[in-house]
Amino acid sequence: MLKYADVVLSISANDRAHFQKYGRSVYVPAFSPDIKFPVNQTEVGYGILYHGNLSVSENIKAVLYLLDNVFSKIDLPVTIAGKKPADKILKKAAKLPNVKVVANPSEPEMLELVSKAQINILITFQSTGIKLKLLTALQYGKHCIVNNEMIEKTGLSNTCCIANTPNEIITAIYKLHSLPFGAAECKERQRVLSNLYSNTKSAKTILELL
Repeated sequence: MLKYADVVLSISANDRAHFQKYGRSVYVPAFSPDIKFPVNQTEVGYGILYHGNLSVSENIKAVLYLLDNVFSKIDLPVTIAGKKPADKILKKAAKLPNVKVVANPSEPEMLELVSKAQINILITFQSTGIKLKLLTALQYGKHCIVNNEMIEKTGLSNTCCIANTPNEIITAIYKLHSLPFGAAECKERQRVLSNLYSNTKSAKTILELL
């Protein structure tokens, strides 16, 4: 069907590069809720949060990795929240006194967890372009710890703390767990997100192609 398309709208840089082989491809970021930053973003939050669909194999792998190599090595409170948590996650988390699992939170409940956490931690082992949960963490959350795969080709490296090994992640956690998320950092994050992931700009790009 590609031969009938005048242009392919790609939601990641990798997709754009791939579809360029077959014709014109234009990068249009995934649409997400309009960017509105909460007023309490610069307050010191509480604990560490990982969130996502907990029944997806990619996320299950990430959570089990964090439980084994990071969360079991620290004495700070950790919340794992998301849809349909896998039994593997529930069993392993139950063995750690500092970890709790919040299953199937509503959207308002999830946003509250994201905004109240001092640290949102998101890692992946697959570089598949921008993930909406990262945009949510950056929009509503405070400090964000990610690995290279999570922010590859997203333009968001300056808005996160990048840590790739368990030791690096643990070091970052203890560095940030009581550090206020500053007003200057918040303003820079707003600037970057508004510039790169603006629904209005994306809509205009699509309209210009029609």
